[in-house]
Amino acid sequence: MIPDPMSASPLLCRGQETLASIGWAIDKPSDSCEGSTVDSDLGQLEPLLRHLQTELRITNCERAEFELDRAELDSRIGEVESRLCSQQLTNQMLLRRVQMLEQALRLERLQSESLLCEAAGKRDSSLQKDPSAVGAEGGVLSLPDALPGQPSLEDRLRARKTSISARDILRAHLRAEMDGIDDALDAFGRSQNSAAIPAATAVASRLDPPATTSDPLGEL
Repeated sequence: MIPDPMSASPLLCRGQETLASIGWAIDKPSDSCEGSTVDSDLGQLEPLLRHLQTELRITNCERAEFELDRAELDSRIGEVESRLCSQQLTNQMLLRRVQMLEQALRLERLQSESLLCEAAGKRDSSLQKDPSAVGAEGGVLSLPDALPGQPSLEDRLRARKTSISARDILRAHLRAEMDGIDDALDAFGRSQNSAAIPAATAVASRLDPPATTSDPLGEL
């Protein structure tokens, strides 16, 4: 805060007291013998009066400047207070939103917990109704063979057995080639046998001439 120049200038207070004493001396009736002394005192006090008037004008100027500075500071203080109020309102709104979000999260958590509890209760009831899911000792639940979306190991082994491997394909191809070779050899043997039969008959006919039959009537 800027101090008040009127309260901080003792010289001004002293000047005001001097002016008051001078005015009382002027207004007081005096005799002719005292007129000369009063004139001499006034002549000595004129420089002091001028100095006091100058100080008074300076003080008035300083007071005006002080008022301007105070008004400017008051306006700045008002701006800062308004900003502070707006920031406080914003913080309160954000706090309310955060509280609302926390409440919504609590409700969602409670709903999810209730749904999980209901699902667990339904699962327990279904397991109690299905005796195959309960173990023989103490009612211990048996683990599933496989997950719902994955095939079991037996199914995968069966599919692997049913699927034709590259070894089976190669074996079948070799077997077909061997069968073809056997068929070709059989056909070649048959053709050779069919060609050899007439030759053998010709050779046999040459080696064994036909026997001549005698006619008994002609001989007679």
